[in-house]
Amino acid sequence: MATNQMLVCESANAVGLERTRFFPRQLIAPEDLTQDQLYFREKLRRHNRLLHGWGVVCGCKVKRVVDKAGKPKAWSVVIEPGYVLDLFGNEIPINQEVTLDIRREGLDGYGVGPCSDQLDPWCSEVEVERPAGVPLYVAVRYAECQSRPVRVHPAGCGCDETECEYSRIRDSYAIKVLTRLPSTYSDPMPQPKFEESYSCAPAWNEMGRPCPPCPPEPWVILADVTVGANGEIDKIDCLAHRRYVVSFADYYFLCNPQAESPKLFGLKLEPETVVVGVDSQGTVTLSGPAPAGGAVVNLSSLNTAVATVPGTVTVPAGQTNVTFQVTTKADGKADITASFGGVTLTATLTVQASVVLISVRLTPNPVRGGKSSTGRVTLSGPAPAGGAVVNLSSLNTAVATVPGTVTVPAGQTNEDFTVKTRKVRRITAVVVVITATYGGTERTAKLAVNP
Repeated sequence: MATNQMLVCESANAVGLERTRFFPRQLIAPEDLTQDQLYFREKLRRHNRLLHGWGVVCGCKVKRVVDKAGKPKAWSVVIEPGYVLDLFGNEIPINQEVTLDIRREGLDGYGVGPCSDQLDPWCSEVEVERPAGVPLYVAVRYAECQSRPVRVHPAGCGCDETECEYSRIRDSYAIKVLTRLPSTYSDPMPQPKFEESYSCAPAWNEMGRPCPPCPPEPWVILADVTVGANGEIDKIDCLAHRRYVVSFADYYFLCNPQAESPKLFGLKLEPETVVVGVDSQGTVTLSGPAPAGGAVVNLSSLNTAVATVPGTVTVPAGQTNVTFQVTTKADGKADITASFGGVTLTATLTVQASVVLISVRLTPNPVRGGKSSTGRVTLSGPAPAGGAVVNLSSLNTAVATVPGTVTVPAGQTNEDFTVKTRKVRRITAVVVVITATYGGTERTAKLAVNP
């Protein structure tokens, strides 16, 4: 494999800013096919260098090497997998643990080369002197490695098929033990102020915000190392000169589900028909529990001459309904409205000048023949002095009978009566209509008598 070391910042001839434009019958050369690679690689480098900066993104911890007995091994350290952005915007992925002998250097001067450990085969036992107690710096840089050689087809009619070319370029790295700090570092390293990343400097008014200069060296320091007289690793400092890149890889936020705000669900008046002077009771119902502080429902009457309501009513926190008073003033009809949560509902109240019969109900219904059912008549208001006599009748006395009248006591609004039935000699139920009449008003109910 062949090594290609690159120091790229900005192309003076702007070649990295050009994309290939292909057109019919174009004569294509190798540089045309690789131009788009160059364009996008330069674009990524600019993005990384100017927006993210350089340094260690994650991982790359440097630690001691231990033998099978658990004892530290002299002169050796291990670099854990990690990810680095170099000073020129290149990505440096270290995808496996790398063992580094800090005394050894290959022919290229690296402790670990991008393609292989290129140690001099004639001087492989020669070691670089590492004085005890002197700071050393384990550093990494981006490098490329050409790989996968293939045969090149001969030009014309030649028969030479021994020439080879590398068909791939692999992103790699080189690791070296430095004896001095690169010029891009200082001792001690200054801690940048976060507020300076979003605040303006006075000089920008004259010259604008300056772009970072093209760095003179490619090295990113992973750790400071000092060794003892016998090669033992005395100290590994992964913080003193390690520069970290700001990363949002582990940052995220969640949107917690919000409970849906309750809305107005129901408006009911009970009773819906009353006489003048008798109040009705309204009930507003929400679709869910009222929030803290309660839910204020707006009320109104569209005919205040007939009936009035309070301007608002509050559903207590955690509750779903509340009642309110509807005050009657004169006979007629009044539409009562309730509004909350963007929903408006309307219910109609009928106010009559005198008490009238509003309903007759039968329970149970249906009933088995021979059993009794209980009927109830209800007035629109309290029965007058002496009571209210309601006339009753059955349209099929052969199956069900009722008393001729039932009297609602004075001051009361309803009274019960008994419906007696006979056994039915049919397969299906017989439906009997029960009629109640009072104050010129007639109400009916149907009773199903089963065999």
